[in-house]
Amino acid sequence: MRLASSLLVLGIGLAAPPVRAQAGSVVRFARMEAAEEQDTTIRTTSLESHLALGVAERLIASDRFEDRVRGVERFAASGQREGVDRILRMLESASPAAKDLRVRLVALRALAPFAAKQPVCQMLAKALAVDPVGLPLRLLLRDTAALALAASGDRRSLDALAKAIAQGGAIGDSAARALFAHPPASLEAFESPSGLGPQAASFFAELGDVRAIPMLRATLLRGLLRTAATVDSVDLPSEAESRQAQAAAALALVKLGDREPIEVARRWAASFDRDMQWKGVEILVASGAAGSRPLLTPFLSSPSSRGPALSLAARAPAPELVPALEGAARSEGAAGRLALVTLGRVGTARAVATLRAAMNRPERAWDAAMALARAPSDDARRALEGALADRSLERL
Repeated sequence: MRLASSLLVLGIGLAAPPVRAQAGSVVRFARMEAAEEQDTTIRTTSLESHLALGVAERLIASDRFEDRVRGVERFAASGQREGVDRILRMLESASPAAKDLRVRLVALRALAPFAAKQPVCQMLAKALAVDPVGLPLRLLLRDTAALALAASGDRRSLDALAKAIAQGGAIGDSAARALFAHPPASLEAFESPSGLGPQAASFFAELGDVRAIPMLRATLLRGLLRTAATVDSVDLPSEAESRQAQAAAALALVKLGDREPIEVARRWAASFDRDMQWKGVEILVASGAAGSRPLLTPFLSSPSSRGPALSLAARAPAPELVPALEGAARSEGAAGRLALVTLGRVGTARAVATLRAAMNRPERAWDAAMALARAPSDDARRALEGALADRSLERL
C-alpha cells in the first residue's frame, strides 16, 4: 500500500513540469503571433501610405482641375508630414498646379489644420502678404490664409497677423477680420517697446478687448512724455506717427470704457492745431462727454472736414447741430444725403421743418422723405401726412 502511494505521488510530480512547459509554450507562441501580426500591419500601413502618396503625386500632375484637387486632398488626408511637405513643395514650385489659383485655394484650406507647424505657418504668412491685384480669387486666398493663422492660435501665427495689422491697408484688414472671427487667447504678439501703432490701436477698439487697455494707456503716455525723450532715437517713431498713435490709443480707450483720456482730449480740442482739434472732438463725442456735440459745429461748416464730421454727427445727433446740418444739407452728393439723415435722427420741430422744405427740391425730395419716415417724432409723421396731400409731390 505504501509502495502504491509513493508511486502515485512520484507520478504526479513527474507529470507536473510538462504541463507548465506546455503553458509557457502557448504564451510564447501567442506573443510571437501577435508580434508578427503587428509587424505585418505596420508593413501594410506603410505600403498603403506610400502608394497613396504616389497616387496623389500623379493626380496633382494631371491636366484636370478635379484630379489636382483630389491629389491635394489625398496628401492632406494622409495626415503625415511627408504629405504636408509635398503640398508645400507644390505651392512653392512653378508647376501648372501651383499656378492654378483654385488648386492653391484648396491647398491652403488643406494646410489649415497644420498651421501651427513652422513651414506651414511661413507659407500661410507668405500668402497673407500677397497683393491680390484686384483678382477676387487672390483676395479669397489671402483671407483664407489669414483665417487659418488666426484659428491656429499659435504664437508664430499671431506674430504674422500682428505684423500685418501694423502694416495696415488691405492686408491689415484681412488680418483684423480673421482675428475678429478667432480672437487671440493672448495679446503678447502685439506688445512692442515702442508702443502700439495707430492701426493696432484701432483694431483693439473694434475688437472690444479690454485686455488691451494697459498697452493702449502705455502708448498714450509714451506719446505725451515724448518731449522728455531723445527724439533722435531710432526706437522712437516719427512725430506724425507718434501723434497718430496717441490719438488712436485715446479713441480706443474711450470706446473700451476708459475715461482717463477725456482730459487729454479736451486739451487737444482747445489747441490751435486743426488736426488735433478734430481728434480731441472725436474722442469727446465718442466718450459722450458733456458739451462735446456742439464742438462739431465748425467742422460741419467747413467743406474740408464736413464728411468725417457728418459721419460722427450721424452717430451722435443733437439739437444743437441743426443749424450746421441745415447748411450741410445744401451740399451735393453723399454729404447732403447724410445731413438729411442726421436731421431726421435729431427729430426736433426745426429739423422736421427743414426736411419738409427739402422735399420741394427734386434732387433731394426722396432723401428728405426717407429721413422723415425714419424720424422718431410725431412732427415728422404729420409732415409726411401733409406731403401725401400735396399734389405737387405726387411724383414721389
